[in-house]
Amino acid sequence: MKTLSFKKRNIVVLFFLFLGFALFSQNEMSGEMFNLAKIKSGVRNKRISSYDQSGGNSDCLTGIKSGERKAIAEIKGKGVITHIWITIAPSPAELSRNDIILRMYWDGNEYPSVESPIGPFFGQGWNEQYNYSSFPLNAGPTNGTGLSCYFA
Repeated sequence: MKTLSFKKRNIVVLFFLFLGFALFSQNEMSGEMFNLAKIKSGVRNKRISSYDQSGGNSDCLTGIKSGERKAIAEIKGKGVITHIWITIAPSPAELSRNDIILRMYWDGNEYPSVESPIGPFFGQGWNEQYNYSSFPLNAGPTNGTGLSCYFA
């Protein structure tokens, strides 16, 4: 009889432990990284895109020669970049992710504050293309062609 009450007590303790874990897991995630994806109240937001303004599907940069530089965005004034999303359609065999260099200049500086091959910047090292997901970086949905990051 003594062992039965011991088993019942253990079952009750385990039940409340699991209940506590379940309740804890329902809490809203917070913290600096998780808040990057949230639009703040009282803040203006802006989106810059290469979309085809004619309504077609020619939203891309083409005809870039080796060694040539193209500006994706030139933003004036103060602000914070929290999300970058790009798509690279050609495979690494056709267009190396290590040959596309992402540079970001702040406040008219002569030298970039960010300078990285695009593949490693988005978490795809070794000139490979694959799907993966982490909080600040992800690649997908098809063979890792859509690259996204949340940083500030």
